[in-house]
Amino acid sequence: MRILFVCTGNICRSAMAEAFARDLLASCNGGCDVSLASAGLEAVEGEAPPGEVIEVMGELGIDVSGHRARLLQEGDIEGSDLILAMAMHNSSRL
Repeated sequence: MRILFVCTGNICRSAMAEAFARDLLASCNGGCDVSLASAGLEAVEGEAPPGEVIEVMGELGIDVSGHRARLLQEGDIEGSDLILAMAMHNSSRL
């Protein structure tokens, strides 16, 4: 199963959701057949998460400092089994 998290810029909400999901799936020890991705409808390719996001996630033991924003591509939609939009305005645009 492929799960895609989508927001506007892919530096806060969808990046955090993907990181949370990765952290949860780590307990599967490779036994979960799930791939995760995130993207933004207006993402600036390669942009890093804001310091506040890195700090808050770090307090939870999750490192997102290496995340870089990725713009949503048409193939992302077609290749996903589940798409989770982080806000209604993202959902309506999808």
